[in-house]
Amino acid sequence: HEWLISREADIGLNPGAALWVDVCEFRRCVAAATSGTQSAADEVALLRQAASLYTSEFLHGFSLADAAEFEAWQRTEADALLREAAQVFDRLSAVCAAQGELAAAIEYAERWVRLDALGESAQLRLMQLYAQDQRPDAMRRHYAHYAHLLATELGMVPGPEMTAFHQQMTSATAGPATHVANVGPPSHATATVAPTMPRFLVEAAAVSRGLGNVCVAREEPLSRLYSYLSGSLGGRTQVVFVTGEAGAGKSTLVREFMQRAMDDYPDLVAAYGRCDAYAGIGDAYLPFRTVLAAFTGAVEDQWIAGILTRAQALRLWEFAPHATDTLLEHGQDLLGTLVNTPALAARMAAWRLAQGAAPSRQLPVFEPSSIDQAHLFEQYLAVLRGLAAQRPLVLVLDDLHWADTSSLSLLFFLGRQLLQARLLVVATFRPEEVAVGWRSGVHPLPDICDELRRIHGESEISLDYVVETGGRTFIDALLATVPNRLNEGFRQELFRHSRGHPLFTVELLHNLQENSQLVQDDAGQWIAGTELSWDTLPAKVDGVIGKRLDRLDADLLEILRVAGVEGEQFTAEIVAAVLGVTSQDVVRRLSGDLAKRHRLVLPHGVRRLDGRLLSLYRFRHNLFQQYLLQNLDEVERVHIHARMGMAMETLYASDPDELSAHAGQIALHLEAGGFVDKAVGYWQRAGEEAVRLSANEEAVHSFTQALRLLRTLPESEPRTMRELRLQLSLGVPISAVQGYSDHATAKVYRRAYLLSRRAGRLEEEFPSLYGLWRYHLIRSQLQPAQRTAERLLVLAEELGQPPVVLEALRAVGVTYYHRGLPAQADAYLARSLALYERERDGTHAFLYGHDPAISCYSYLACALWLQGRDEAALRRVHEGLALARLLDHPFSLAHVLLNGAAHLHIMRRDYAAAHTVAEAAFTVATRHRFPQWTGYANVLLGRALVGQGAVQKGIEHMRAGLATLDDLSMMAHRGFFLAQLAEGLVEAGDLAGAQEIVSDALAVVERTDERSWEPELHRLYANVRWLQGAAIHEVEETYRRGLTVARAQAATALEGRILTDLCRLLGSDAAASADQSLLATRHST
Repeated sequence: HEWLISREADIGLNPGAALWVDVCEFRRCVAAATSGTQSAADEVALLRQAASLYTSEFLHGFSLADAAEFEAWQRTEADALLREAAQVFDRLSAVCAAQGELAAAIEYAERWVRLDALGESAQLRLMQLYAQDQRPDAMRRHYAHYAHLLATELGMVPGPEMTAFHQQMTSATAGPATHVANVGPPSHATATVAPTMPRFLVEAAAVSRGLGNVCVAREEPLSRLYSYLSGSLGGRTQVVFVTGEAGAGKSTLVREFMQRAMDDYPDLVAAYGRCDAYAGIGDAYLPFRTVLAAFTGAVEDQWIAGILTRAQALRLWEFAPHATDTLLEHGQDLLGTLVNTPALAARMAAWRLAQGAAPSRQLPVFEPSSIDQAHLFEQYLAVLRGLAAQRPLVLVLDDLHWADTSSLSLLFFLGRQLLQARLLVVATFRPEEVAVGWRSGVHPLPDICDELRRIHGESEISLDYVVETGGRTFIDALLATVPNRLNEGFRQELFRHSRGHPLFTVELLHNLQENSQLVQDDAGQWIAGTELSWDTLPAKVDGVIGKRLDRLDADLLEILRVAGVEGEQFTAEIVAAVLGVTSQDVVRRLSGDLAKRHRLVLPHGVRRLDGRLLSLYRFRHNLFQQYLLQNLDEVERVHIHARMGMAMETLYASDPDELSAHAGQIALHLEAGGFVDKAVGYWQRAGEEAVRLSANEEAVHSFTQALRLLRTLPESEPRTMRELRLQLSLGVPISAVQGYSDHATAKVYRRAYLLSRRAGRLEEEFPSLYGLWRYHLIRSQLQPAQRTAERLLVLAEELGQPPVVLEALRAVGVTYYHRGLPAQADAYLARSLALYERERDGTHAFLYGHDPAISCYSYLACALWLQGRDEAALRRVHEGLALARLLDHPFSLAHVLLNGAAHLHIMRRDYAAAHTVAEAAFTVATRHRFPQWTGYANVLLGRALVGQGAVQKGIEHMRAGLATLDDLSMMAHRGFFLAQLAEGLVEAGDLAGAQEIVSDALAVVERTDERSWEPELHRLYANVRWLQGAAIHEVEETYRRGLTVARAQAATALEGRILTDLCRLLGSDAAASADQSLLATRHST
């Protein structure tokens, strides 16, 4: 209490407490420094103090995964503090630089960069400080690293200000690139000297390849690239285009291909050239200049940026002198135009000095002269032909959608003219960037691709197609690269959000890791936390999507914003109704601009509704929709939801089935649009539709939503009646999902019972009380179950309605069965069954959970068998199975398969038949997620397996089933189930275990009054003791105890079994004076 202030809804630090908190002190320093009241010296002192306090992210490494509100607050606070710290480092780096403290300025700028790795302001500041500190190499390396980071993570390039600064500083340090009109014979300036390994390859460390750089599930496109490489190695030039949207993995695929290819072909040499979004269009021949520079030894920047592996950089470095000789022989006019002459001369001199040779004559400098483009192209072709004659080559031209006109023309020329060479050209581009045009006109690249395809054959590898068809495979393969225990549910949810898009998938995983929602266990395996938040878009994904949407005109963006509110899949006619425009116009723009040009949506089919066509679409990625939703303000969102709900209601009003199928969506929109009363009705309708389809979890959700909203309405008698009906509707699916014996199920029925009593509604009181009866029965609370069943019968007689009477009679009969009174159960169940009319009572399954006749047939079969009427029992269970197949109600089918058929076959010891029906029931239970039936099925299937000789496997099944039932607090049939396990343990030779299990079962009988299998438990106990060598009189006494119970219950079948074993016992003891009358009264079973 001294340090904290705690209220009902929140908790916080006491501002008046004598407590020093680093966050509070940090914010105090920042506030004081930026108040405008401090002197310059005091401001800097305060900022330095604040900087010293910010050492890591707020509450780094701490999380409460099961407290979503806390996690959201922590994330918000961490983001706010990070922004404040960035402002501190920004200000300090500027002040220190102005005061000449460059070392301190650089330190603060580097800390700023670590906080905002993708922000350009911090990066540019650091580059400017490196330049000011006379460190041009550091400046260039930093630019190269940042450019590579942007390209690989966001598919973007540095902005024009940073690019211009980099070019200015590079030109200043390298000297002017002077054109050479005529260079003398190669012998005068030869470069062929075996160079030693450059220092940067010895000292620098390669950029690590994280999860995002792993190439998985791409064997088909890799195989195609290898086939193109094989063709080029045979002497025929190959040109291939790798296409895909931003983040589809083009660069990762090409890097993986190059790494494998260079491992397989030691003489292969590869060079990379990348186009630039800002400088590229106005920077002539940029990718081809970069390629020539790499061939002639300028590899340091690409190595540091992680574009080249160490092996690739070394191979280029070793090849550089030979490439330079070829350049000087065949491409003299390229010097000063496409090759930086001073830089090349410096590299040549360095090679010779490294070998102890005298520097060669400097490359001569001539005045610039006009060179015809065709002549340049011919020389570039000649250089490539000369290089390819020495070593097979691969040219990688990245991001060709940003290429300048000259580069595209040169590519076109080479593709048409250089047909016979050991050369593979791999070019990557984004189709959506090409489709939106180029310099306000049509992009030339599609025509170039068509012409080169005509010359070289099919030459496109579409990664968009690979992502669309193999997204889930990619996710599984990606996760397989790290140790994890991420289950199928997690993988499906990840796929639903990312669709297997490489960038989106990787960034979603990183986001979960950073927010401690994916954590490593003690074995180092990644596991999912209890609460996963998929709602926050990672910054890199946000940047990629935002860039694509920024290109849209206002009308297209508005269509997408409305479509995003409808959902990942949406309907053009509904979007049109919300916008107040024609559906034809919306369809035209969706199928044209948004699908083909911008590649943001996909057509998803057409269907008919009451004579009208509905045009269906979906977002290419779920995250597009998520981005659009997150960027709607609250007012816009409410208005669109309201119009959307009303539009859907109007559209589907003519078809009740369609209206029910879309009721959940309509409810969501109406609720979000403020129409609460109508939303309650649609949530209820959605729940009823889900119950009809046996979609129980969805039904629970819908009814729960309806109840939640209903409580926000003013209290009234109509509201009470609506709640009563909703509670009763909720009872059925929640029983199927949670189990009859779950406290949540009981809570629903208790609330319904209270409301029905308050309203004096006998019609609703009956199903409420029925739910409570079933809760007591399944928990083996048979005394309250008996009282409740009798009350049901009184209520039914008051109501005087046959459908209600048959349910009450069934409840009494079932209770008698569990209490070990099969004859009484038989009587009541037969009366109940006589009242059943399928046409009239078929809907009971949706009110009471299962069909009443199915339950009667199941319990009657077992009650008849206990009374020794085997054929009648089989007939009843077959009738129940036939009815279940007609009803098409999975819960009822599971009931008769287990409580009826499998249970009866286990009683009869027909283990083959029991196996068949138990296996079928297990399939139904798992498919429809019925946990109680899954537990029942496991026990009965296990007993069948034991009976068929698979003893250990059967025991495992039975233990698993009993564990499931324990978790659900389901005690019904517990004595019967434990008896099956005990028999399995006897077969396994574990007599002590069997004795313990039977003792437990007998204790359960006494505690719960669940006596249907009590005689058999006494027989089993006697058998176990006999096998353990107990005294004859002890065993005989136990048999006689069971015999007494069986006769009291009129359980003739069980009485016969006990008599058989007892006679065998007495016959084995010649000294015993056997009661021969036992043999005369023995019953065959």
